[in-house]
Amino acid sequence: MQRISLLSILLLSALLLCPRATVAEEIKTDSFTLTIPQGWQKHADRTEGNVYVLMLHEPTENLLLNIIIGPALVPVKTFVERYKNKFEQGGFTCSGIMSQGEACIMEFSSRKHHMHGLSYAASNGHQSSITIFMASEKDAFPKLREFMKTNFTPLDPELFPRTF
Repeated sequence: MQRISLLSILLLSALLLCPRATVAEEIKTDSFTLTIPQGWQKHADRTEGNVYVLMLHEPTENLLLNIIIGPALVPVKTFVERYKNKFEQGGFTCSGIMSQGEACIMEFSSRKHHMHGLSYAASNGHQSSITIFMASEKDAFPKLREFMKTNFTPLDPELFPRTF
């Protein structure tokens, strides 16, 4: 899962450099379904080894959503602590880790990249997920939460937080 945080940073860079056509579609996995409305761009929807990666971008307001699912190699809090350390080493400022039931939440930001982020991590014991919101303005998080409330359906409720 340590590779996942670095993978997210690399995929974010690719996302910003390689826009794709906008299409409305539904994504179905064993873990969730998600409807991508018009105006959102899908930049990744793939499995690499045993890690699933989804990256979406809404260019008008520069909203980013990443969902990454992989094997649960360590407890969620340990994973988020490692993720936090990697991001801090990369120049991000991170908040403390907050608990929401079994899930963990962490905010992060980068002045250099003009980005604010909010990550939610959860596990069902076999797999872990991390859902990452990123935006140029912190006040965009309610829009991303509403996007998830409207368009996202968890099929494995333990793998995602109860609310975003």
